[in-house]
Amino acid sequence: LLSQYPFIIDAHLSNILSEVTAVFTDRDANVRLAAVQLLQFLAPKIRTEHISPFFPLVSAHLSSAMTHITEGIQEDSLKVLDILLEHYPALITGRSSILLKNFVELISHQQLSKGLVNRDRSQSWILSVNPNRRVTSQQWRLKVLARLSKFLQALADGSSRLRESEGLQEQKETPHATSNSIFINWKDHANDQQQIQVYENGGSQPNVSSQFRLRCLGTLGTVDEDLSSPENLKGFIEIIIPLLIECWIEALPPQLAASVGSGVEREPLQVMQQVLNVISLLWKLSKQQDETHTLESWLRKNYLTDFKHHFMSHFPYALKEITKQRKKDTNKRMIPVG
Repeated sequence: LLSQYPFIIDAHLSNILSEVTAVFTDRDANVRLAAVQLLQFLAPKIRTEHISPFFPLVSAHLSSAMTHITEGIQEDSLKVLDILLEHYPALITGRSSILLKNFVELISHQQLSKGLVNRDRSQSWILSVNPNRRVTSQQWRLKVLARLSKFLQALADGSSRLRESEGLQEQKETPHATSNSIFINWKDHANDQQQIQVYENGGSQPNVSSQFRLRCLGTLGTVDEDLSSPENLKGFIEIIIPLLIECWIEALPPQLAASVGSGVEREPLQVMQQVLNVISLLWKLSKQQDETHTLESWLRKNYLTDFKHHFMSHFPYALKEITKQRKKDTNKRMIPVG
């Protein structure tokens, strides 16, 4: 119906999005699959500025699905996230304060022991193991870390574009800000052929040189909680880095690390790759936001020793190819000799 009558999408966008997002948490897997397929169909046809007013609703239902107690709903929420990251990266990364916490909760849980009251936040999160999932714990963490890597990449790209645009804007404004002279031809002025603009920002085309920038109203409630400041980025790093180290150790236990020269199997190696991707992107974000290099020094002081011990001690790593034997080779027929 929507493919035959595309004008319906713009005319009823609010109702369509309300109905589609509401079933992100439906108990029926077929209903959720249909919702994901419909969203995949709609996303290329809806421009960013059109969906922007409704994005808080979309984000709220996505967050609800990511934190749902049903494993299947959590898994399908990652498919929704893929679509939004592909088509609306600026909008979805604008909700980083909530979604980054959801990423952490997808692979870990917070200890509630009374003995942890006086300990830091990094020691209160441990990796979760859920035997009810259709995939192994390692496969699940691989899926989550791959999405976290994409999310941080979009966040870093958005930050870079914002800095570039601000730099270009300042370059454009600087010449106007320094040209304060007013040239007057008194003969033309006496004949009413020239007007004198006394104030710099007056007239029909005012030239306003300002350091202020317009900001989306949708981010007002979370601007102090996302990764736009070194303090908030540091808080997220304190939680996620220890979990990433645990994922690395799980993929390459110490008893296997000694024999790493023979190679690492494909799935553990993919987890290790995603761990390094996330750490690399966090490092990139820290360099973008920390001009005094304070955060960089803090990272080296707190995590360089762990990084050398777990990551570099057995470097380089190689893929261990496992060839599957055919059944006819393993079950050879016994030929009597005589």
